[in-house]
Amino acid sequence: EKALPVPMRDTDGLQAREPWYSDGAFASPRQGQVEVSMSKTMAEELALSFQPLSGERQGKAGTPLESVARAAQYQLWLVARRRGAPLDRFSTHFLTGTLVDFRQNWDATLKTPGGGFRINVPVGGGDQNLVRFTGPIPQDLGAKETSTSNVISSCTSAFGKVDFEVDDKEAKDSPSAVRLRRQMMNFKGQAIPALWLLPNAAPLDYKPLVTMRIRDPKADGRFEVGLIQNLIEVDWQNHYSNGEVVPSRCVRPLPIRDAAENSDETDTVFMKNSEPELAQFSLQRRQARLKLQDTPGGPAMLDLANNPVCPAKQSSTLTRIISNSKFRTWVGVRFAKDDTCLKFLHYIDWKTTYEAITNPDRLLSGKLEVLSSGDTEKPGLTGLANQDCGSDYSTPCK
Repeated sequence: EKALPVPMRDTDGLQAREPWYSDGAFASPRQGQVEVSMSKTMAEELALSFQPLSGERQGKAGTPLESVARAAQYQLWLVARRRGAPLDRFSTHFLTGTLVDFRQNWDATLKTPGGGFRINVPVGGGDQNLVRFTGPIPQDLGAKETSTSNVISSCTSAFGKVDFEVDDKEAKDSPSAVRLRRQMMNFKGQAIPALWLLPNAAPLDYKPLVTMRIRDPKADGRFEVGLIQNLIEVDWQNHYSNGEVVPSRCVRPLPIRDAAENSDETDTVFMKNSEPELAQFSLQRRQARLKLQDTPGGPAMLDLANNPVCPAKQSSTLTRIISNSKFRTWVGVRFAKDDTCLKFLHYIDWKTTYEAITNPDRLLSGKLEVLSSGDTEKPGLTGLANQDCGSDYSTPCK
């Protein structure tokens, strides 16, 4: 019997660079198009007779080979990656995937030895949770490393023994999510008068119900379910009386993780570290209702004369705020508080539709609008929107 510690990365055996199957299985687009291919030869060398490698009969010929049965399962993905990106799922865009089930049998006891093979490609596709970007390949392992069957990661094993279902997935718009208020903002260590868009106790109505179903009596119930959020497009503009427009920018590429501002309340993956954004599961507790409570908002400087980035600027007062930023919120699952052991169940896309004018201050639109939903995308888990994004008050200095 020969077994490999699976799942593991596979290659053509010719020292392909990570994470690719072969050096010919990836390419860069030319004129917006790219074409790649791969092939795998299912060859295997076999001893014609059994010969013990140790023990009393070491080196002595044993019984002849009578039959061979091979079974293997491969998962293939077509992906897009930025050059030099980290070798992980969060830096990889999965375009499509497939699963290949391989079976081969050979019988040497027949008058004319022979056999056959069968390949099955189910409709289900590949499971992104199983992908391996680095690590050993089959050619790296010798007899010692391949002598143990059913070696599988604790993450894969845990998710294989349970199922998760999401009900009440529909989200509803919030027609009046924010309100206006004049108060000070802290900018560059200074308190500066500003007009704020503040939460109006009416967030987007998204309350998914998550249920864990046990498939195996030996299942480990140490799962957490919660909301994960990304800022996927920032579009916030402050308009001033002299014609200046101060946009919002992020110092990291989008999408970027979005979570609670208070560090005591945030989690390394989920929006918050407590309910209703994050719930602890166990074998006793298998259901929880999550609730999205986020209402994006923030300040706009009332007069650019107070801008510490350009202290010599003349007075230019705020006239209008417009925001059409976009967000994506997932229902995610984490096992045993391991940030590398995640599964993403469902997401919604939504946007802010804000517009306000000043003198007198009036909110023209304070809506949160649902755009779409699905279950095939995956979140980015780097950065933090409330630290890495904001109005760029250096713009008027240029």
